[in-house]
Amino acid sequence: MDWRTPADSGSVRESVARYGGSGLNPSTSTDWYKALLRKKALITNQGVDVQGGSDKVTYTAGFNYTYQNGVMEAKNDFKRYNIRLQMEAKAFPWLKLGFTSILNNSTTHFPNNEAFLTAYTASPLIPIYDEKNVIAFPVKFSNSGLIGRGDANALGQAYYNFNRLKQFQLLPSIYAEADFWSNRLTFRTQLSQLYSSGLRANYVPQRNLGVATLVSNLASTQERTTNYILDNLLTYRDGIGSHNWTVLLGQSSRQEQWRMTKVAADNVPADEEFWYTRQGTPNASYYDEDGYRNRGVSFFARGTYDFDSKYLLTATFRADGSSKYQTKWGYFPSVGLGWVLSKENFMKDQNTFDFLKLRGSWGKLGNDGIRPNSGYASVTVGNPGSSIFGSVGNANGQYVPGYNVNNFFANITWEVVTEWDFGVDFELLKNRLKGSVDYYNRRTSDVALERSFPFGAPNIYGNWASMDNSGVDVSLTWNHQVGKLGYHLGGNLSTLKNKVTDIGSLLNIPGGYPEWMAEFPNRIEVGRPIQYFYGYEVAGIYQNQGEIDADPIAASANAAVPGTVQPGFFKYRDLNGNGTRDDGDRTFLGSYLPKVTYGFNAGLNYGNFDLNIVFQGVAGNKIMNLNRGRYVKGQSSLNLDAEFYENLWTGAGTTNEYPSAYALSKSWNRPQGASFFVENGAYLRVQNVQVGYSFKAGSKAPVSMRVFATADRPLIFTKYSGFTPEISGIGYDSNVYPVSATYSMGVRATF
Repeated sequence: MDWRTPADSGSVRESVARYGGSGLNPSTSTDWYKALLRKKALITNQGVDVQGGSDKVTYTAGFNYTYQNGVMEAKNDFKRYNIRLQMEAKAFPWLKLGFTSILNNSTTHFPNNEAFLTAYTASPLIPIYDEKNVIAFPVKFSNSGLIGRGDANALGQAYYNFNRLKQFQLLPSIYAEADFWSNRLTFRTQLSQLYSSGLRANYVPQRNLGVATLVSNLASTQERTTNYILDNLLTYRDGIGSHNWTVLLGQSSRQEQWRMTKVAADNVPADEEFWYTRQGTPNASYYDEDGYRNRGVSFFARGTYDFDSKYLLTATFRADGSSKYQTKWGYFPSVGLGWVLSKENFMKDQNTFDFLKLRGSWGKLGNDGIRPNSGYASVTVGNPGSSIFGSVGNANGQYVPGYNVNNFFANITWEVVTEWDFGVDFELLKNRLKGSVDYYNRRTSDVALERSFPFGAPNIYGNWASMDNSGVDVSLTWNHQVGKLGYHLGGNLSTLKNKVTDIGSLLNIPGGYPEWMAEFPNRIEVGRPIQYFYGYEVAGIYQNQGEIDADPIAASANAAVPGTVQPGFFKYRDLNGNGTRDDGDRTFLGSYLPKVTYGFNAGLNYGNFDLNIVFQGVAGNKIMNLNRGRYVKGQSSLNLDAEFYENLWTGAGTTNEYPSAYALSKSWNRPQGASFFVENGAYLRVQNVQVGYSFKAGSKAPVSMRVFATADRPLIFTKYSGFTPEISGIGYDSNVYPVSATYSMGVRATF
């Protein structure tokens, strides 16, 4: 093997000397993932539901218990008790009263997710445990520093971690519904509430991994969330002949509060009985307290009209107010039209469509699910802010203070989505084939995001952009029964074209993943998808010196600094044609947004048996693989994934895609973003497979029984080299937790 650096071969020799082997062939080859992850993680779920009542009062009660092990071999599990109660009483013929309550009590032990990343980066040259590491305690974990490396021990990180969250949540709601005027007029009022509290204890014991003794630490976090929603609805329904209409007037008030307090202490005893920060040395740097209170109120009206269930009209108007913004109110109208063609006389003699409906709509909708107005004033005190020209901090022996006030404020308002769409619904072949096709065009104005300002100002969150989303939605289902065999097929497909239409006077807005913005930037620019990946296009790998000398980019780089570009290095496209690699060669590298999202399902039943399978997938999106990209951060001693390692360039003609091992440590192959690290994010996943058998047990009072087996996410097809292509956020994969497959069996009984 060709080692990338002398330090690498040095670590191998030290591993051989300490743990065995010969020359550059160590005996130690630790599979950190195999050691860190469980082969099986148990999930159990039991529940009981009871319902009953009379013509005056009905009730439903239920209890559920769930336990789930995490996939990491550590204190890593979830336990929840759930109690549900629902009751409705008919106090008078015209009045119904109802009550619903859900109570959740859960305990979660979180793993140390840093251990999962460490398993990716840690050297296999050390074992998990090392009895020679005599100063390590309480467990003799190995330490890579003893062979000249700086990797953490993944098992040690997972073991020295106790992170527990206890949560209690209560969701009660009460309502009353009154009917007047022969049930033409209905009034309903409902109060819904949420009370949630959580206490997190994160304890790390005193320990030594072979370098220095680290003191114990306790971090305690308490959170409380409360909210309420009060809804009042007045509905009038009436009709004359073939004319039918409904008018609804509504009002909704809401309030949400959240409060969080964090405290911490060092040198806290290991016994949980003493897990209070007063039992140790307070750590003031960890203290934090935060919270918010948001209020909102809405008034809305909706009217519907239909003639003979053939011509349909719906119109809505909303006035929404939010305490988050300086501009409190937003006003949002919408209208929808429908025409059931299959009811027209000219369609009576056709035998193609059993049902055919055309529809279209236009409307606006406000989104207040964004951050509120943000801003602050900063005061600089002292010589840098002195108001006395030429002050040097001391004048005649006296310090001359100065003050400089900088104000930063963003006037946030509603994000507004304006959408129009046109669609058709149809049923064919004696209602066996059903489907719909829609075209939509959605413009989002006043998109809220952060942007930078010049002259040292911080990033400011504001309504800085507008964008368009358009596409087609298609859905089809087929149901058929042939004797005892019934089967169904279904599918859906959605396309998306995203384009930024306005960012004010700016040419672009740079951004990216936190702490990686310089190395792997994204960009917002008019005419492109929002937050697209931005960087250099890799055209291949230089195979020999002749290719380097013939390429103006490489030749100019070597003329400036000999040896900058060598065989096995990346070859970049000269997009601006000036013969050098510069900012003018950076370009669009793809979007994290899928162009196509699709799914399909199939099922059959024969007698008491049934089988169902569901597929789901996306296409046309890209993923920035930061696992591989860590080399760009200068961490060239890290591991490579197997595909990367096995395909490294080792000589002319070996590969035109992967660089050499030597190249990974050189700056030429570490530009600000490169298409090599942007991968195809398309996938097709088998989302769910279930087989079941239903039957009745007993003769006098038969019990309806169902036995079933389920596989969730058992299989995925993808070309992406990471653990999973299902990346949340804006498409950066920074060693995300893998998606687990779940296999379960169950029994359901109805008495």
